[in-house]
Amino acid sequence: MRRAAQTDSNHVLFGQTLRELGYSVLDTHAVGKKDAPDWVAGRNGLTLFVECVGTDAAPHTVEEHLARRRNWKGGPWIVARDVDELLRELRWAEGAAG
Repeated sequence: MRRAAQTDSNHVLFGQTLRELGYSVLDTHAVGKKDAPDWVAGRNGLTLFVECVGTDAAPHTVEEHLARRRNWKGGPWIVARDVDELLRELRWAEGAAG
């Protein structure tokens, strides 16, 4: 039997923040695939992939997410540890796309 995908401590907060900012959000963490992001979010024609990394995540875990971001050939892939970092990354992604 497959175990449920674990969520990082900031997972729910990230979803709430994205919705409050007017994004459509799809919670994809339960896909259970190692390479799937936690959220797919869209606003103003821009689709983003958002990975929540717990503030207590091991450095190798953070590096794995950052490597996935570097190798992604599609739209912006955000890796954030807290809401402040999420907001900075959203500003960067919207600026890069516009």
